[in-house]
Amino acid sequence: MKKYLPKASLFLAAGIILAGCGNDTKNSSPQKDSSQPKQTESSNTSTSPNESAELKTLKNLSKDPDKNDSSEGDFDLVGKYVKENDDEIALEIHGKQVAIQKNSSFESDKKGMKGDWQDKQVVVEVSTDKAIAESVKPTDKTLADQDGVYDRDGNEKEIIGKLIKNDSNEITLQTPNGNKTFQKTHDFELDDEARSQTKLEGKMVRIETDDQGKAEELSYSWIDQEETK
Repeated sequence: MKKYLPKASLFLAAGIILAGCGNDTKNSSPQKDSSQPKQTESSNTSTSPNESAELKTLKNLSKDPDKNDSSEGDFDLVGKYVKENDDEIALEIHGKQVAIQKNSSFESDKKGMKGDWQDKQVVVEVSTDKAIAESVKPTDKTLADQDGVYDRDGNEKEIIGKLIKNDSNEITLQTPNGNKTFQKTHDFELDDEARSQTKLEGKMVRIETDDQGKAEELSYSWIDQEETK
């Protein structure tokens, strides 16, 4: 018996070793299978090179500071209106003509604008994650009359022009009809964007006036600085 027991132990040990090898073989099979879904998922989430390139081009043409902020949902693109059809709208931006696919819910807002869109400076809203145009509307410079007035409510007005002078008592704007000077109200203020500028003189700004023609607020927008020739 003393001689037999070691032999039995050897056979038992060999069986355990073989069983262990069998378990390793089974475990290696799922690892090979699990790699396949990862390849499929990667191919499904790839981005169309043409679409991403188009969106990148539109963002490069925009000076909207929020153009890369996905939480905003869209960004603004300023240009000269060229043409549109049911599927696309075309703008000329910095001498380059670009066509943007329109959303099925695309909106055109011509409120306050005289005449048609042709050659007018407009703002197009574009989705931040797709090269899709959501809407078009005229800029305030397009809406402004020769005195810079682009909106009014009774005697209260909203005026756009180049800031010539801004002191403690008065504001002077340059408009197509010449320089216009406005007294400030006692509670006159600058909006956040205007306060963030190191220098406002020489830039396009907007002011709101009360029913006495006094300036209540001065605001700044990057959109107003865009030139469309």
